Amino acid sequence: VLFRSTRPMADVELITNMPAMQKAVDAANNYLNLKARKPVSGITDFEEAEQAQELADAYERMKKTKQECDDSTVVLHLTGLPSSQWRQITLKTVVAQDDGTYLTDLPEQAILALPDMLKSANFKNGTDVPVADVLAILPELSDSQLADIMTAVQNLNNPSTVLPKEIGQIISDSATTL
Repeated sequence: VLFRSTRPMADVELITNMPAMQKAVDAANNYLNLKARKPVSGITDFEEAEQAQELADAYERMKKTKQECDDSTVVLHLTGLPSSQWRQITLKTVVAQDDGTYLTDLPEQAILALPDMLKSANFKNGTDVPVADVLAILPELSDSQLADIMTAVQNLNNPSTVLPKEIGQIISDSATTL
């Protein structure tokens, strides 16, 4: 064999603790609001120090809640499927509508494809997560948790197979200016 083709790969982060994520978002918004606060003239040094401490405390809360969120985030390492396998999954998830149109059940498509696409998983801190554990929680995930997974499944199994001509043009244009 003169060459070998490799399938596309991607990593997707899955936050498993949605309340922790909401706390992190709220803490970040609180910090940004405090930071954007306009300086008030005529306040005492004590009041200014209180505001600085409030901002510092908000920053620490933001860091802590982000870490809590990161501690519950699983990184999924995915690889695209062979085209014949992807076509079979696609056919299983296309549903005919009453008006004669067809819709693809994307959450179901992702759930069907993931067992063969998921090569490994680990928490953000590096601790391995058994693939079976990830697959076991798939039916429990919310649509928002599945959104990034669905996008990755689509992108990995419907990749671009031609290098855009624009890249060659950029190289050609840049070579004359370098």
